[in-house]
Amino acid sequence: MAAGEMIHVTVNEIKVEVVRKYIKNLNLTVYLPDGWVRVSVPKRTSRLD
Repeated sequence: MAAGEMIHVTVNEIKVEVVRKYIKNLNLTVYLPDGWVRVSVPKRTSRLD
C-alpha cells in the first residue's frame, strides 16, 4: 500500500485511487484485469473538492 494521503473516487464505474505523495511527477498505473487505477500526484498540486 502506498504511503501518503489517499482518496478513493469512482469515474464511469472505474475505481480510482488518488495518492498524494512527496514525489516530483504524476504517476498513473492501471491494474488489469480488475480495471482499477492508481494515480500518484505530488503533494504540491492543488486539491479539487
